[in-house]
Amino acid sequence: MKERFYVAFCTDERAIQDIGVCMESLFSTNTYPFEIFILHSKPLEKEKLKEVAKKWKQKLTFIQVDPKPIKKLPLHGFWVEETYYRLLIPKHLPNYVEKLLYLDTDTLVIKDISELFKTNLSKHVLAANPGERKPGDELEKHEDFLGIKRGTYFGAAILLLNLKKIREKKLFDKLIEWGTENQTKFKSVDQDLLNKFFSEDYVEFGDEYNCWMAKGYKSICDKDKARIVHFNGKYKGSSHLNLHPLRKEYLFYLDKSPWKGNYEKTTIPRWFSRNALLMTRTIKNLIN
Repeated sequence: MKERFYVAFCTDERAIQDIGVCMESLFSTNTYPFEIFILHSKPLEKEKLKEVAKKWKQKLTFIQVDPKPIKKLPLHGFWVEETYYRLLIPKHLPNYVEKLLYLDTDTLVIKDISELFKTNLSKHVLAANPGERKPGDELEKHEDFLGIKRGTYFGAAILLLNLKKIREKKLFDKLIEWGTENQTKFKSVDQDLLNKFFSEDYVEFGDEYNCWMAKGYKSICDKDKARIVHFNGKYKGSSHLNLHPLRKEYLFYLDKSPWKGNYEKTTIPRWFSRNALLMTRTIKNLIN
């Protein structure tokens, strides 16, 4: 019998479609038994997500969390409370889940990711992707601000978590406590908190598991090798202004899901808007 893999999303109602499309892509490209956990605190429309899980004979579990522990953590910009829910995963998931893949809601799985699940975390808290960096870039300044070693900052959109170790040492409880008491010492919400504590205690995985777009119309990974796509930024997969080179993959899996056809269709004004954005970003790439 194949090993069961565990995946978690944290959300409110707004990202239900994107989670469903991601589930569709995950089950289409990975022939393994999964249990998907959806962490939320507000009411959700669950039926279509259940439909996807039933279609693929996969297990889906909804967990209503108590957000009280993270209520005093700061929010600013475009971030919402649910971004901190990943810090509640060890507390709310059953103890039989000792290793888990956390995915942001704006991700897509387009190839087999079993090797990622098999990453050895026995000596580490998590596995993550450090992303693109250049000497002297803004990220180095941010690392200095956080007081962490340069070259160690990682992204938190895709995380493989050693829940056993996190629970035993109550690591996320300590992280939340520190963040509550030191609100001016971090900026990028949960991602900064995770880096503050674990920037030198993680296993690094490659860009193929976090194929996101850097500034401008430029993917940081080889799109032919991509396994997990990340639609970072303002415009997600259903938006006509999403310029990710793998957006077509989102539309492909969308049309296999219960949300078929639910994306922004091309109109003349949208066509001009998209091309203007593309031109702007192309110019920025040339300058940089």
